Amino acid sequence: MIVFSSCDKYNSGIKDPSVYTNVYMPQAARNLITDITQGDSVFHLLYNAYLGGMSVAKGDINITFSIDSAVIDSFNIANGTSYRLLPPTNYSLESFSGVIKSGTRSTDSMTLTVRNDNNLSLFKTYILPIKIVRSDGGDAKVFQNESTSFYIFPVGTQKVLSLGSDWGGILSVGPKLSVISNLASTFDILLNLPDSN
Repeated sequence: MIVFSSCDKYNSGIKDPSVYTNVYMPQAARNLITDITQGDSVFHLLYNAYLGGMSVAKGDINITFSIDSAVIDSFNIANGTSYRLLPPTNYSLESFSGVIKSGTRSTDSMTLTVRNDNNLSLFKTYILPIKIVRSDGGDAKVFQNESTSFYIFPVGTQKVLSLGSDWGGILSVGPKLSVISNLASTFDILLNLPDSN
């Protein structure tokens, strides 16, 4: 009796549960930033589609993805940036389609592979918008507000020095090329005067 009462209470007040049955990209909730170092390197990131709402898929839902370069200008205007589209020679998607199988909520996770082969300009930032463009099968519609994931790739140089976990961050370069920093654990101010090397 308690169980049935709880279920009824949970569902009460929702006049049309199908309104919440939407397909979206979980990655669209935030911009996904991956620093790319100069030189030959390969990076692997994930993307997928998810079914929101109150129940699992009642039948297979076929999802189609695409690269949506048309949204880059509006993204740059909204964020005060000037990101460029990642060139097609520098990425590949495992698949442009996926299936949310009956009885589940998500497609399999697929891999976006990004390669840096010195085609990318140093200190420039590139962007790759992956979007759900179609959802076929079932009653699920594409939730447009969360249909596009923005993968962002700043290109920089390789790290040449690690100061360790105790360093709180370089504050300043002092006289005679000394480095003034703070110790993260105690907030002490440190002064390092380099030797001849």
